[in-house]
Amino acid sequence: MVGNVQKAIRIWASAIRRGRQRLQDLERFHNQYWPALYFIDGTGTIRHHHFGEGEYDDSERIIQRLLKENGASVAAGLAEVSAQGVQAPASNMYQISPETYVGYARAEHFASPQTVARDQPARYSCRPPSAPTSGRWGVPGL
Repeated sequence: MVGNVQKAIRIWASAIRRGRQRLQDLERFHNQYWPALYFIDGTGTIRHHHFGEGEYDDSERIIQRLLKENGASVAAGLAEVSAQGVQAPASNMYQISPETYVGYARAEHFASPQTVARDQPARYSCRPPSAPTSGRWGVPGL
């Protein structure tokens, strides 16, 4: 029994060391984006990167190219994804509700008639939403 516990401790300690090393490696990128994709070839060289959502087809092509360069057999074309239920992708999500960022440096789609008050507290009101395309919608207090 004691031997099993000691073995488990060694395994966990090793996993923790590897995890810390990986975190330190990632921190060297000084990454401020989510998601961030780094495409690294067989020699450890970063060959491409992409920050943020989108460009999924391009990302897949880059992965295919890197795999082929390392001798892998890769099927032609892009993968067909057919997911249902909670795994299904949101349809036209960014056409209806675009992404925005917290903070005025990169903010887009600011929904208040007032302009942004930089580096100071401010009170903002909200514009009523445009007419929804379907369903029953309402905003209390407007």
